[in-house]
Amino acid sequence: MPSTSDLIYAVLVPCETVLLEQDGLASAIRLLDSLTLQEDEATVGLVEILFALKFEAGFNPVGQEFSVDISNPAGATDLLMRPSAVNLSGPPNLHPSAPVGVNLRIRLEIQGKNTGVYRLRGI
Repeated sequence: MPSTSDLIYAVLVPCETVLLEQDGLASAIRLLDSLTLQEDEATVGLVEILFALKFEAGFNPVGQEFSVDISNPAGATDLLMRPSAVNLSGPPNLHPSAPVGVNLRIRLEIQGKNTGVYRLRGI
């Protein structure tokens, strides 16, 4: 994770689908307010996460690494997305005073053995 001194905000949104538009904007479709794991299930299911970050003007996100982990009700933490470097999929915003945004779409299958609340964290 880059230095938080350049970070304006970071948002982690679990949802059913993330649409990444051609202009770089992201839309989270059907937001998930909770994931429930029943005692007889080993998999919660397929989830997409929109990890949106905004940095101060002049920050270069290319090559910076981001990851996502999850903590289960027993307190153990598992890495869901290994640290991955940012690559631009479109032209960068070249206006020198504009904040720099990064939108990551993460598709994952959350599995667990403990019933209760699971917590996501983007770093």
